[in-house]
Parts: sequence; structure tokens; C-alpha cells
Amino acid sequence: MHASAHAAARVHAHPYERDACMQVDDAHTISVRAAAGTALRFSFSGVGDALSQEEVFTRVARPIADACLDGYNGTIFAYGQTGALRHSASARARRESE
Repeated sequence: MHASAHAAARVHAHPYERDACMQVDDAHTISVRAAAGTALRFSFSGVGDALSQEEVFTRVARPIADACLDGYNGTIFAYGQTGALRHSASARARRESE
């Protein structure tokens, strides 16, 4: 029998800004700095900060897809800022060339 729910996080923040507001504590926890220097901790089934798209698929999506082929229901919900790193990388390249 498959587990009922998993939550995974792929941290793919801008390398210059990530240290300012968040950090990956371990393979299951992320800390986010909040107001007045307090930290909020979030726990997940798994956390990755240097994973390729293929690794994310292998670890997260493939088991769900395989379970669906075995007759189980499955949902993959992905949220993020598509293209955000491309924009910041191009902005940084412009600043460096000036």
C-alpha cells in the first residue's frame, strides 16, 4: 500500500538572495527568516536545493505515475516562478557588462 500524502520542496532560489531569507536545514526541513529575526521551520517528506529536473521527476513524480499505472489515484501539484532565474541571470549579466 502507498502512503496517503507526501510533500516535497525543491529550493531553487536566486543564489545571492537565498541566504538572506531562507536556508535548507537538512533533507526534510527549510527555515525561513521572518520579521524580527524569528525563523519559521517547514518540514517536508524531502527537500532538495541542487536537484536537476530529472532528479525531481525520479524522486517525486515517477513513484506517483507508477502508482497511477497500478490503479491508485495520484496528484502532482507544482508551484513556482517559471523563468525567474533566467530573468535574474540576464539582469546580473547586464549589470556586470556595464
